[in-house]
Amino acid sequence: MFINSSKPEVSQLVVSVPLPLRLRPAPPELIRVPTLEGFASLFNRELGSARRNGAEPALLMMSLRSLVVEARAANAEQIQAVLTAMGERLRARVRSNDVVVQIGARRFGVVLQNMAGAKPGAVQQRLQQQLSGAYEHRHECLSLALNMAWARSERGGQESERCRLSAEELLQAADAALQAEGQGPVAEERRSRHRN
Repeated sequence: MFINSSKPEVSQLVVSVPLPLRLRPAPPELIRVPTLEGFASLFNRELGSARRNGAEPALLMMSLRSLVVEARAANAEQIQAVLTAMGERLRARVRSNDVVVQIGARRFGVVLQNMAGAKPGAVQQRLQQQLSGAYEHRHECLSLALNMAWARSERGGQESERCRLSAEELLQAADAALQAEGQGPVAEERRSRHRN
């Protein structure tokens, strides 16, 4: 048996390849589902997973109220471009573990994963300010207005008193609040004029 006790030779040519200082994963993409039923299935899965991990999720729903270009309604191409930009902006303004879904063409749902210490109403207000307003498409300024509503399971004083709503119940509550938000005083005034 031969044992070499001398130090290994080191080559004079050492190639140095710089490594990135920090590898950051890409942010999650916007998920698209064609119908509210498709979103309900995804939301049920996310709600179950969050609850198994001890989180208290909330649901934020939003829909397009209006999109105008210089006092006229936007066309389909402009609507699609602005909603794509708004969806990307929404994805960038929520936490990376929150799930953002575009439902059909004009509606979005956000599963806010852990809202135990936060108020969904405050998140809604912040997003309303950040997402509504002016967007530019092909050198035209478009003004976007959104309806938003949220729902979450109510929390009682003790763990045993906690009301655990199902995904379907939370989705119905958020959707009903979204529909009521969309009607508002102007729509109510129009309905009362038609009755008279």
